Amino acid sequence: MTSLFVMTSLYEGLPNSALEALSLGVPILTTPAGGMVDLVENGINGFVSQDFSEESFIPIINKFLSLSAQEINIIKQNNINKFNANYNITQCAENYIKTYLN
Repeated sequence: MTSLFVMTSLYEGLPNSALEALSLGVPILTTPAGGMVDLVENGINGFVSQDFSEESFIPIINKFLSLSAQEINIIKQNNINKFNANYNITQCAENYIKTYLN
């Protein structure tokens, strides 16, 4: 059994809890709310429902439950890699510096 981060919001910016899950390699299931669609690449590091309905969310739950242990491990590593490349504190600081210098 593996941990899973589930975000079923109708509206979100980019919650710290989602970034924390990403940093730990936890697979993410989410609605297409706010910044979550920028964070989660469908099938790569989690799954995004088509809309905000229960009927749309159930298939991504079933998809996740059908994954093999190897596929889940790939998703976990993809999350860690995405966090390290884009969201760690060093990367964030560098992006702020680039923004203010330009």
